[in-house]
Amino acid sequence: MPQNQTTEQITTAQRQEIRRLCQEARVPDRSAEPVTQDDYQRIVADLKEKARME
Repeated sequence: MPQNQTTEQITTAQRQEIRRLCQEARVPDRSAEPVTQDDYQRIVADLKEKARME
């Protein structure tokens, strides 16, 4: 069975959070990428982990 993925795009506030986390993690800004709500959760978790390593 196919997974039920959300294709809804993220909000401006969520894009701002990705931008901030990219800066904290010292990685290239990913806030302009097309991101779904499902992708958002994964990206934020990854960036938070990278920011903790700094």
